[in-house]
Amino acid sequence: MDGSKTAFIGLGSNLGDKFEFIKSAVSLINNSQKNRVDKISSIYESYPLGETSQENYLNAVIKISTSLSPEELFHFLKEIEGQLGRKKSKKWDSREIDLDILFYDDQVIKTDLITIPHQQICARDFVLIPMNEIEPGLIHPVFNQKICDICNKDLQKFVFAVCKKKLIISEGEIEEVENGN
Repeated sequence: MDGSKTAFIGLGSNLGDKFEFIKSAVSLINNSQKNRVDKISSIYESYPLGETSQENYLNAVIKISTSLSPEELFHFLKEIEGQLGRKKSKKWDSREIDLDILFYDDQVIKTDLITIPHQQICARDFVLIPMNEIEPGLIHPVFNQKICDICNKDLQKFVFAVCKKKLIISEGEIEEVENGN
């Protein structure tokens, strides 16, 4: 993809077949003409944030190359959420899939539509741990710190397990394998 940018997307699910929702979202992103998945973190199980009477979450982070602008990428991800059955909900409600733009190159964007980097990255181990796995040296453009250094701070703990299955990229396709961790 000529002129492509690098973006990091956070994925989360806590309804239904959570692993399958994450796998489907990664595949839909990768199968788009304007995006390519370059790296996929392990999938982590975490306690819910906010409304704690919900099911636990599965969370992951992917690194993509994209020719979409940040706004186009936001709308594209919302379309995927809709395709996978996500309905409008209140903050902290359970969800089939949640897709958030975490970083878009080293840009800092704050509009009525999007805020990049995502405002809560530094407070959420379920984002930082998978980010640290795939891109520990990435520098947060607002805090001017590496992800690995932010990840080493005293964070509230939500992550409690790594899934036995993970997703990999093989010959441009997303495949499910046993996690060797």
